[in-house]
Amino acid sequence: MAGIKKNLADAVRKLATKTSVDQLRKQGVKQVNVVGLDRIVSFVEEAVHRTLRDRLLVGERAAIADATREEFMRLLRSNEELRARQERDAEEVNALRLEMQRLNQELAERIEAAHAEERSTWESEDERIATTVRTVVSAALREGRDAASLERRVLEVVMGLVGEERRTTLEAKAAARDNEVELLQRRIQKLAGSLEDAEQKIGELARTKDGGDGISSIYREVQGLADGEDDFARRQSLMAEIFAQNLKLQKGG
Repeated sequence: MAGIKKNLADAVRKLATKTSVDQLRKQGVKQVNVVGLDRIVSFVEEAVHRTLRDRLLVGERAAIADATREEFMRLLRSNEELRARQERDAEEVNALRLEMQRLNQELAERIEAAHAEERSTWESEDERIATTVRTVVSAALREGRDAASLERRVLEVVMGLVGEERRTTLEAKAAARDNEVELLQRRIQKLAGSLEDAEQKIGELARTKDGGDGISSIYREVQGLADGEDDFARRQSLMAEIFAQNLKLQKGG
């Protein structure tokens, strides 16, 4: 079978035309789709064997050629569709990763902004309270009152007044922040699930393209040459002979 594949690869090389990057650019071509030689050979080989499976009469040259060409084009289109689907899924995965990264960054920034706002609020209030206390104490000193006892009492009164308001404000801000953080975390969790599904889909497509349940496994089943069969050598020789005769017919001999 290795000899047949080599001959087929040589035939495909002879049919290929050469061009340069500059020539393609002059023709307005910016991007080309590339199908490897091994892949083309496998397409042609499978197309031939599928056709021979249904038409074992090598004399039907025109019918075999038409059916082989049709099967080859179908396999080629299938490969192109699979590649396009993989590209779409890869783009979806990249978009999901970028969105998750953006949301994580947004979450971190909002948490830090909330903490900074709290610090700024308390610092401003503390400064306002201290200023009020100093004003009251200064007035009391001018009136001849005991400074230490007066300052202590003023602090107790002021802190008692603002303490409850501070707790209420803090609870309200914390609740709002926690709600916003929870919403962001839910979106991130949902994106993580979508990303995992998309990556799994790409893995399944890759296994299909590489021969998991796709073209190569179908080829082995159609050809029917399992190594463990008793008549493996005989059937291999028969398929090689049929293929050689078909090539001879294609060349007009």
